[in-house]
Amino acid sequence: MVTSRSCPIVDAGLAGITAGTLLQTQGWRVWLLDKGRAPGGRMATRRIGEAALTMARSS
Repeated sequence: MVTSRSCPIVDAGLAGITAGTLLQTQGWRVWLLDKGRAPGGRMATRRIGEAALTMARSS
């Protein structure tokens, strides 16, 4: 018998995205939930010309 496993992850920051990716590789169906407009949590991408810098914000 095959069972389908699913898991909501609250927080689409670096840890939530990593957990979701690992669960998906193990066959889980994952939903990432976050209050922000885009995933990434405290990560930020700054564009300077054609360069893109990804930085982690400090508390």
